[in-house]
Amino acid sequence: MPRNNTNCRPLIPLAPLASLLLVAAGCSKKEAAKTGEAATGSGSSAAAGSSAAGTGSVAGTPSPDAAPTAPTPTPDVPQEVDPTASDKVIAVELTDADLEELKLPGKRQHVIGWTDRYGTNAIVITLQSKPKNGGLLVATHAIREGDASWTVGRDYKELVEECEDFDLSIYAQVGAWSVTDLDADGHGEATFAWSAGCRSDVSPITHKVLLVEKDEKFVLRGQTIDATGGGGDYKADPVFEKANPAFLPHAEKVWKLTVKEPG
Repeated sequence: MPRNNTNCRPLIPLAPLASLLLVAAGCSKKEAAKTGEAATGSGSSAAAGSSAAGTGSVAGTPSPDAAPTAPTPTPDVPQEVDPTASDKVIAVELTDADLEELKLPGKRQHVIGWTDRYGTNAIVITLQSKPKNGGLLVATHAIREGDASWTVGRDYKELVEECEDFDLSIYAQVGAWSVTDLDADGHGEATFAWSAGCRSDVSPITHKVLLVEKDEKFVLRGQTIDATGGGGDYKADPVFEKANPAFLPHAEKVWKLTVKEPG
């Protein structure tokens, strides 16, 4: 009966010397030769692997040819929250000390201050002189952050380019009606009026009432009522048609309070 050589097969590849031991154990030379070849081939592969590993980098150390690691991006710094922020809109008086960090060109004429969901807001109206007796009114909306710094937003402007040979009239008006929350959304509206013109007599000059909320403006445009009672007409911007229904009546109220030139 032929000898059962099943138990002669090794569990792992063996070196050539091990094949001789297999023959001695009763395995055929043919099987021992095959086992030796397999062991030799496996050994060659291991040697090649060792060679390849030798030319690579040490574990945990990046290879010189490796791509540089991208720096970790710096997260955005959140805006400082103003502790005065509130869902309720409240008119406040802002002092020179409050506005010290807010550097704006021109001479300050009026300040409208209030707190709302953004925190402390200011509409600062300044007057700048222009060549040839011209003038520029600028109303700047600024918001104060929690660290007391100011973020400047939108500007609103009224310009008289020049008035060299005549009389320049340019001024703004504010009042108790300047701060409102007519649409009850927690964001304040600021309303102000200004008049501007160049003239040699008592004829009316340009008059406007501006109601602003966030970055939107709603304007009544017309003329002042002069000393003789002339003027006083106005037209509302079409944007009022899409605005809160309370905006236009409020602007019209302010128009009546400001349209007559001071005597």
